[in-house]
Amino acid sequence: MAEVASILPGQKVFGTFVLAADLTLFAWCEQSFIPIPDYFPKTRSSRTLNPLELFLAIQDAASSLVLLLLLAVAPTIFLLWFFYNQDRYKHESKKLLVVTFLLGSLMILPAIFFELILKQLFPEGDTILAVFLFYVFEVALVEESLKLFAVRVYAYNSKMFNEPMDGLILGITAALGFATVENIF
Repeated sequence: MAEVASILPGQKVFGTFVLAADLTLFAWCEQSFIPIPDYFPKTRSSRTLNPLELFLAIQDAASSLVLLLLLAVAPTIFLLWFFYNQDRYKHESKKLLVVTFLLGSLMILPAIFFELILKQLFPEGDTILAVFLFYVFEVALVEESLKLFAVRVYAYNSKMFNEPMDGLILGITAALGFATVENIF
């Protein structure tokens, strides 16, 4: 196991899934008294995985993917619950919140489109001022406008939108929908 630990820091991996699968395979082999295979050869193409190694790597990658998905969504669930309960007078309908959340998450598509176009027209510069202007006008302005649009399209015209706190809750809901998609990808 000492040889493996010394190779891991310099090993290029294609994300946490590969690293997690590698570590799980080594732990399993060590506990089962099976000799640890030469899993980190100089070139990956010089060795193929046997079916058991492949199964373990895929199984661990899938569980890592589920864990990462939960970690990406957990803050959203907590923050939605927290801000929803801050409205002490009259809660918005859950349908209104779900639709606003979904509209906010769908706003990632036009954001990508507009940001790609603006990046071509006004590329990010080398100076601090150019970087500041890039992020203010090309990233923040586009994303925040689309989050506002997500609220205006459906929730703003609703009968449930009747107090200032509703604007806060629904704006947060649209922003969390957008942020959740960003966290996942």
